[in-house]
Amino acid sequence: MKNKETYTLITGGSGGLGKALAEECAGRGMNLILAALPDKELARTSEYIKNKYKVKVWIYGVDLVQRDAPEKIHAFCEHNGLTVNMLINNAGASGHAVFEKSAIAYNELRIHLNLRALVLLTRLFIPSMKKLDFCLP
Repeated sequence: MKNKETYTLITGGSGGLGKALAEECAGRGMNLILAALPDKELARTSEYIKNKYKVKVWIYGVDLVQRDAPEKIHAFCEHNGLTVNMLINNAGASGHAVFEKSAIAYNELRIHLNLRALVLLTRLFIPSMKKLDFCLP
């Protein structure tokens, strides 16, 4: 698969640390797929990075708490012929609740976002990433 156009997939890539990671990658000439909550900031970040760094940027608005979100992101990439060579699982939710007093729903949200999505995205993309001759630009 040498010389095939590749993309770095960044979850939570529309703001904060995810946006900073996206800028760092774009500054190295890496094309991006930004997956984040569907809002105006996702589109703004995409346009900003495209204009400043002159790389290709695809966006996919998704709530990674949703059970089928990892599969949807993978299907989006497959459908559009986007080859992912690097996955940066940045999306996450912190918390401050005392564990034994916290609501089950509060914990479930963090498990789905911080663990389940990360594990399933990694599992879905590893087979195709292993086929690449990997090197950073």
